[in-house]
Amino acid sequence: MKQLIIKLIPFKAQTLPIIYKCLSIASKIRPQKKELLFAFGGRSNYWKNMGIELFEKESVFRESILKSDAIITDLDWPSILPNFRKECPKNFFESESNVYLTIAAIQIAVLDYLKESGIIPNAIIGLSLGEITGIYAAGGISHTEVFNILKSVNLTTSREKKEYTTIYFNMNIASVLELSKRNEEIHPIYELHYNTTLACVHKDKVDLLKSKLSNIGVTFKNTNQKMFPYHTKLMGFYKEEILKCFYNLNPKPLKQDYFSTSLGKIVPKGTILGNNFWYNFQRYPVLANSTYNSIINSGKKYNIIQIGPDLFDGTKMQQTLTNNSDKPKLYSTLKKDGNSHKIFKHTYSKIKKEGQINHSAINNKGSDFDEFLKNFDLYNPSYIETPTLYWEYLKRKGNVHYIPTNSSWIVLDYDTIKYVLNDPKKFSNQPISGFDKYLAGADPPKHTAIRSLLQPLFSQKALNRIEGYILKRTNELFENFPYSEAFNFVTSFSKPLSMDVITYFLGLNIEQSKKLESIVGERIYEVDKIELKECFTEFLLNKNDFELSSAMHFIKTLYDDNKLSLDAASSLGRLLWSAGMTTTNGLLSNVFKRLLKAPYLSGQLRKSDQLINKYIDECLRIEAPEIILRRKTTQQVTIGNKTIPQESLLALDLRAGNHDETKFPNPNEIDLSRPLNSHLSFGSGPHVCIGMALARMEARIALKNYLNSSKELSLERDTLITFYPSFHFRALEKLTIKCSN
Repeated sequence: MKQLIIKLIPFKAQTLPIIYKCLSIASKIRPQKKELLFAFGGRSNYWKNMGIELFEKESVFRESILKSDAIITDLDWPSILPNFRKECPKNFFESESNVYLTIAAIQIAVLDYLKESGIIPNAIIGLSLGEITGIYAAGGISHTEVFNILKSVNLTTSREKKEYTTIYFNMNIASVLELSKRNEEIHPIYELHYNTTLACVHKDKVDLLKSKLSNIGVTFKNTNQKMFPYHTKLMGFYKEEILKCFYNLNPKPLKQDYFSTSLGKIVPKGTILGNNFWYNFQRYPVLANSTYNSIINSGKKYNIIQIGPDLFDGTKMQQTLTNNSDKPKLYSTLKKDGNSHKIFKHTYSKIKKEGQINHSAINNKGSDFDEFLKNFDLYNPSYIETPTLYWEYLKRKGNVHYIPTNSSWIVLDYDTIKYVLNDPKKFSNQPISGFDKYLAGADPPKHTAIRSLLQPLFSQKALNRIEGYILKRTNELFENFPYSEAFNFVTSFSKPLSMDVITYFLGLNIEQSKKLESIVGERIYEVDKIELKECFTEFLLNKNDFELSSAMHFIKTLYDDNKLSLDAASSLGRLLWSAGMTTTNGLLSNVFKRLLKAPYLSGQLRKSDQLINKYIDECLRIEAPEIILRRKTTQQVTIGNKTIPQESLLALDLRAGNHDETKFPNPNEIDLSRPLNSHLSFGSGPHVCIGMALARMEARIALKNYLNSSKELSLERDTLITFYPSFHFRALEKLTIKCSN
């Protein structure tokens, strides 16, 4: 047909380019076909007998409700079936648990009904308690686990009273959060719009708050609606009990992109969500508007199906997603004033008219595991932050897997990782040569020769020179800790100590040190910058009288004697500076964080230096400062029952090896009886970290000094612990503590 049309067009040479250009323009201005976004709301909308028409007339809906009810009663909750009988008691929803259990069961039943009808979501959003059923819809948890997670919600609602009222501020969420720091009566709970935030305040403190805020010209609107303090810092009082509710969860990878309102962003499919997510969704405000903006930023356009009762302020979501005149459709499945069966039939016909019925998706029998591997990314922030969930899932199918996204083979078990690290003939360090091709990225014999040249820098004599400085600097930093005032341990101790020690070790002056620090700034883990190497070239070429016992004097001497090229000397200087700063900074913060989380260990550690050494090694094992080591195969090899071609990239997950239960029983626990030096955090084989004795010495002196001091450090309750944004290193960025005598 296309060829026939072309033959009929006169003057093809002149007209075809114009036609193709017109078609191209038309394709760009043609409305983009919308995908389906399933939206799961919280507990705001409910009424007696909601969904009863669907229960009576649709077998799929009814069977789903009956299945949910069986799970609910097995968990020793009262049945929700009275809601689906015409003689339902008027006070049925006076029980808070009846509210959210019934809503969750209805949402699941509506989801089952839609899928049976061929209506499959392209993406999902969950708001407030709707996060639970939203994650279920995305395949992240099971039907039973929905109601197990709701146990944690019941834990708090059964303790707290409905003594709070909601108030509206015409301010953005950041401003209200800042306001709440100065006015503890305010508990932000919901980001409605960029300039509208919902908060709650105890009913007895409304007048007090109004008086306080009037002095600074801030007003609010009181709804006088009573509620529990969901999504507030008050949930922090129940943190440990809430987390216990999730111990038996078996989370799975998400099958659809998920927009999380507790995170305020998209969670890509393939992500596995752990226990902290389920605590945080109760602890922190609902970032609805931020999440709507993340939908806009995804570049996709959606029509929205409200699963179960309509969303709280769902029209605001629709308005936010509206682009000029392109308004997304907002479909209901249950309404308070309407027959839910008719409403659903109407919604189904509208979606069918849009051409979005997909029966084939129901019968898709593709492997969930293969689909997971296809979407898995080694640099997914969720994998970096909560890797254990992924290891458990991956190891069910073996310890070695090909990851298409990264064109790499991931290796997860201790023995295979150690085997690879100990055989540089088959597994080359070439992937690291872009950073340093002389030591870290070199293979024997070149690597062996350079390592032999540098070995005197880490002799016991050299370490003895530094020991006194570490002790002196540690004492100075401890003395500067503020008393009875929260501060960041990382910026007050770990970071300055590691930087100062490596500066002293290298023999750099203050000006040189500041120049290096200015290049990396706050992002101290971006150490591959060429400017750093150029600095060391400058240091070596300028007339610098490095201290005779310093590392830079040693390296400059090797350069002057033609044993190292200028490029090699500069590269090695950068390598030593960056390794000494990054690895030790992460180790110091980790050592103190774990001690403050388990203060009972202090008494044991005071007994002997040997136990201190074992404790430091356990901290290194549990949280390896470097996440993944790269290697490249020099020939075809077979590892983990997988045949891997020559020139293939391997990603050795050191953390997974260090948590291998066949090697380390109870791998998440600190066990001071484990064999010393058996972990992989400093590598193994020819490339084992040349500076590991220095890192251990810094941690040992700092810890021993603290244990022998009169100071007592403690973690802030419900403190926010954050890590540096890095795909390669794992180190704390913020650890809020207090110091007292």
